Amino acid sequence: MASLKTADEFQKYLRENNIILPFAENTAALNTPYQLDGKTIGNRFAILPMKGWDCNKRRAPHDLVRRRWGNFGRSGAKLIWAARQRRCARTAAAIPHQLLINADTIKNIADLRNCWSRRNAETLRRTDDLLVGLQLTHSGRFACPRRH
Repeated sequence: MASLKTADEFQKYLRENNIILPFAENTAALNTPYQLDGKTIGNRFAILPMKGWDCNKRRAPHDLVRRRWGNFGRSGAKLIWAARQRRCARTAAAIPHQLLINADTIKNIADLRNCWSRRNAETLRRTDDLLVGLQLTHSGRFACPRRH
C-alpha cells in the first residue's frame, strides 16, 4: 500500500483486487476544523496510537521516536492519540519497551510533543489548534512487562 502515491494508483489497486471500497478524491472536508469539548482542533487528520518498541531501557523515547513525532508534525495532522502507561498500570499489561510516564520520563514525553508542535508550525504556521489524546493500553496475551 505504501507504494501507491496517487488516487488513480489506489483506485487501480482496488479494481485489480476486486475490493469494493467507496473512494472520494476530494478530501477538502478533512482540512476543516473540529470542535471537541470547547477546543478547536485545526483539521481532521489524526495520528493513531502506536505502542511497542518506542523507548530505551529507561522507558524514555529514543531518537527514532523523536524523528517519527517530528514527521507527524510535518504531515500537518493536528490530532495525535498517544499510547502510554503508568508503571502501576503496566504490571501485567505492557511490554518492557513501551513508553512510560513517570518523574524520570515526563520531560522526554513533553519533548515529543514539542517536536511535533515545532514541525507542525513549520508546515502550517499554527500550533494553538493541536491536541494530544492519551490511550491507556493493555497488551493482552503479549504482555511481558519484566522481560527485555
